[in-house]
Amino acid sequence: AYALASGCRVHVRWIPSEANVAGFPSRRVPVVDADIWLDRLTSALDSLPVPRTLHNETYAKLPVQDRLGLCPVRPHGDPSRERKRPRIIAARSILPRPPASSPLSSLEWNSLKPGVRTDFQNHSNRLLEWARSQGKAHLMSSTSPAPPSSIDSIVVQYLDLLFFDGANIGNGEKVVAALRFLLPHLGVGPLKTELPRCARSLRSWKKLAPGHMRLPIPFEAVLLMAREMWIAHESLACLALLIQFDTYLRPGELCEIKVLQLIHAPGRSIVPGMQWGINVRPSGIGLPASKTGGRNEALLLHARCDLVLPILRALFANLPLDAPLFDLTVALYNKTFQAAAKCAKTAHLEATPYAVRHGGASRDYFEQNRAIADIKLRGRWVTEESARRYQKSALYQKQRGLLTSLQLKQSKEVLPFLRHQFLLVANHIQNAAKILQRKGQPVTASSLLSKARELAHPQH
Repeated sequence: AYALASGCRVHVRWIPSEANVAGFPSRRVPVVDADIWLDRLTSALDSLPVPRTLHNETYAKLPVQDRLGLCPVRPHGDPSRERKRPRIIAARSILPRPPASSPLSSLEWNSLKPGVRTDFQNHSNRLLEWARSQGKAHLMSSTSPAPPSSIDSIVVQYLDLLFFDGANIGNGEKVVAALRFLLPHLGVGPLKTELPRCARSLRSWKKLAPGHMRLPIPFEAVLLMAREMWIAHESLACLALLIQFDTYLRPGELCEIKVLQLIHAPGRSIVPGMQWGINVRPSGIGLPASKTGGRNEALLLHARCDLVLPILRALFANLPLDAPLFDLTVALYNKTFQAAAKCAKTAHLEATPYAVRHGGASRDYFEQNRAIADIKLRGRWVTEESARRYQKSALYQKQRGLLTSLQLKQSKEVLPFLRHQFLLVANHIQNAAKILQRKGQPVTASSLLSKARELAHPQH
């Protein structure tokens, strides 16, 4: 009963053993009787209200076996399993394919995200153009690759060119990484073994001109920027900024969040004490794994971030589950972020959306809200060393010291202001949804908040 009420799906796996071979006799339910029992259960389930869960859009249409996660007895070679194969083949057939001249297989080609793959191709093309101008383009051919030592000798000259041209160490590292990806015979062993001169050049580059460090943004600056976003009617960016600081989300993960990724209490009612959260990169909705290969990574919102809950509840109740929660692209979020920093007079902190991830971790460590092990889990870093690179409590203090006493005083007034505004607008979101539906206009997070703000402040 609890499973049905909450929409849980229990999957039972039969594990063959000497005592239970997981065959037909061990299940003790004849096929005919099982079908009759399932028909009766289907009728009973159809009379129950469908709970609003992550699967509520399709729950009522599922067969009873899928609703309960049951595995009914079926003969081997059941055609129902074969019917899925064309859909799987069609979905995989649209995946990008490597160029005809590339030695990579399709699976290798799709091991990188499209954006990273495009970036690698751009770096490789610039290297190839330079090699062609030096009369050494034949060494970079993918169809008849030259020995690693020959490629090593030409690439170190290109790295020198980038270094003296003022490029960042990241550009040099991407050139070498792109080369090792597009020419597989260079990526067999460690870099110092396959391309020793390139490895030595990159080490020297890192010593002579270290990469630019992302500085953490203090919470007071985040509050001031969130206020400017709200005043400028960038309501979703304001919510996104506060949630990102609390959850350490990467900008790309933040902007692609859908309503169904919200972790919430069962049904429309909210269980007292239930923490809301976000399921990062859930499986089954077409999103790739996270940067570290993780899926279904749950991040609960801290009690300090409870001011966003009224709007989250209202959006969850009035938006389709597959709708974007923030209606933002990374480029738009960055543009809004920089505009807010300018208005809040925090541009001198040189913050970026990615610095918010650093700021959240640094603040939690500085204020002893979380131990380094908990910060590592929340930031989903693989090693503790990576987590320590992101939390910079000393630099966090330094950045906070760059704010004026007036800014620090004003930041204390932002939380009550935003809490009042969020609650006021959240109370009008349901009416906003009805008005948009009546007018035949699309119901999105952006249109809902815009209409709700009009209803909350009719004089404006």
